[in-house]
Amino acid sequence: MTTLTIVGAGPGLGGAVARRFGTEGFDIALISRRQQRVDVLAADLTAASARWRRFSTAPFPRPRSCTRFSTPPSTTHASKHAVIGLTKSAAKEYGPHGVRINAVCPGTIDTPMVTDMVTTGALDRTRAVAATPLGRLGRPEEIAAAALWLKSPGASFVNGSVLLVDGGQLA
Repeated sequence: MTTLTIVGAGPGLGGAVARRFGTEGFDIALISRRQQRVDVLAADLTAASARWRRFSTAPFPRPRSCTRFSTPPSTTHASKHAVIGLTKSAAKEYGPHGVRINAVCPGTIDTPMVTDMVTTGALDRTRAVAATPLGRLGRPEEIAAAALWLKSPGASFVNGSVLLVDGGQLA
């Protein structure tokens, strides 16, 4: 079995995906900018008897010059559209080689990052919930379940898809 590499293996979505795949028997490699996050997640995986091979940190600096352009919805939306375009293009390019490429696009998920955004005033939790037809924020485990399905035999003919896991926000 190949190793599934989780980049952004912290307490939020990356951690939930690592836990789900690890407990399903996948070999996991953890990568994060912060060693402490990797250490905590590795301990969680070990406690859950999940399989993981290695963990490391990687220097993913966040350039200060980019933060001044980070205004909702310009930079964030542009990067999300780029991911969608890359997913579709790469699926066409690598599909003939047996490689499937899909994207999971989460809505507002109840993660430590979202909690920080609420605390700093960057996000209004009540508005975020109201903007979701299901009337709640998503859970990291729901994103992990979607990713696991895409890896399953049941999704073997799914390629170039953008799976919205957003409670209906973009409906």
